[in-house]
Amino acid sequence: MGHTFPKTHRLGSRSQKERLLKEGKKVFSHPVLLRWLPRAVPDINAGSTVAGDCPAQVMFLVAKKKFPRAVDRNSIRRKLREAWRQHAQDCLPGTSDVVYPPVFLVHYVAAVTLSYADIREALCDALGRLPRQEVPTSSAL
Repeated sequence: MGHTFPKTHRLGSRSQKERLLKEGKKVFSHPVLLRWLPRAVPDINAGSTVAGDCPAQVMFLVAKKKFPRAVDRNSIRRKLREAWRQHAQDCLPGTSDVVYPPVFLVHYVAAVTLSYADIREALCDALGRLPRQEVPTSSAL
């Protein structure tokens, strides 16, 4: 499979976004604040029971207050998305060694636009500091 960022990897659920903002754990690596929260194990009746069926989902946030021009916000968001797309393939393959398929918020907190290399390095550092544990087995259900 090539490096892609499919729609299934985007966080779209309003309830999950709200829960992530209220209860999410934080990992900071300037200029990236990474919030994450493990999702609940999917219901067997819902059809999805394997971690591969539920990939990690992510949303990107760039503050309009810090970057009033949409061109600047979109540029930063593209850099974040590309860094995620490239690094998540290495760090989160099927989310097998990370807390059961997490949801992420990648928040750009710097007041200036940084280079792609700096953003990628910060994101890699933040993802590297996530706690590791095994995925719950189906016997725990």
